[in-house]
Amino acid sequence: MPASIELLVKIVQAVIDPDGAMDGYRHLLNDLKSLHQAMILTNDAIDRYENTPMHQSLTNSIDPTTAHCTFLLQYLYRKLNYYRQSLSETTLWNFWRPVSWNGWDANEFSSLRGELLTCLGSFTAFLQAFDS
Repeated sequence: MPASIELLVKIVQAVIDPDGAMDGYRHLLNDLKSLHQAMILTNDAIDRYENTPMHQSLTNSIDPTTAHCTFLLQYLYRKLNYYRQSLSETTLWNFWRPVSWNGWDANEFSSLRGELLTCLGSFTAFLQAFDS
């Protein structure tokens, strides 16, 4: 999971717009930050049992969610990187964020966000079950 967490940090850093022009996508940034926190807490919870028989069971129970979430984050990162690299050699470099967001099909963006929220829900449920 640490690789997924690092990837998530890269995405959040890429999504943050210092000019505030991307305020319409603030909800995605908030979702990503919540997902980041849930992934860190999940990783920490599992690490507490690293040298116990329970460690493998805990890891196996969250691995499918982690794998799916990693796949989604890689897709998002590749798509953001595509626009950033495509515009890096042009005078439009400073506009890569708005161009990238406008390049998304509304249904695709909504679907991806929904799947990331499902991952967040799974991590949250795992933590709640772990805490009870």
